[in-house]
Amino acid sequence: KDFYNIFINQIWRKPKHEMKWEKEFNLEVDSNWWKTKNSLIFMVTNDIQIRWFKYRIMRRILATNTFLCKIGITDSESCTFCNEYPETLNHLFWECEYTSEIWEEIHEWIKELSEIDIYMNKMDIVIGKQYKCCNILNLLLCLVKKHIYRKDV
Repeated sequence: KDFYNIFINQIWRKPKHEMKWEKEFNLEVDSNWWKTKNSLIFMVTNDIQIRWFKYRIMRRILATNTFLCKIGITDSESCTFCNEYPETLNHLFWECEYTSEIWEEIHEWIKELSEIDIYMNKMDIVIGKQYKCCNILNLLLCLVKKHIYRKDV
């Protein structure tokens, strides 16, 4: 058993996508935090397409123009909406001036409808809010991200 534990501890490494998100959001979290974040979508919907979309975001495998340009599918890595910056996940879903306007409008809409001012930062929007009361909000965020990604806005 001791050899097994030593073997497992030497082999297991934190997945690259988790390390990249932690660096991007300036986090120091354990694997349980990630398990909770990854399970959010399962509490929100049974729709396979939405779950697959969220999975690709969490694993950083959702193809943006930056990636598509690297593999020769597109000519430009520029953002589809602003054409000013490289289209990364963070830019597409948070930093772009056009999508940030969408998040502002959604924030105001939620505030107007529910009379609750819900604070949403970059991590909440890209990864999801980690509160049981936020299941509907997480579904809404995921659906909006899917429409942004499909360029349906």
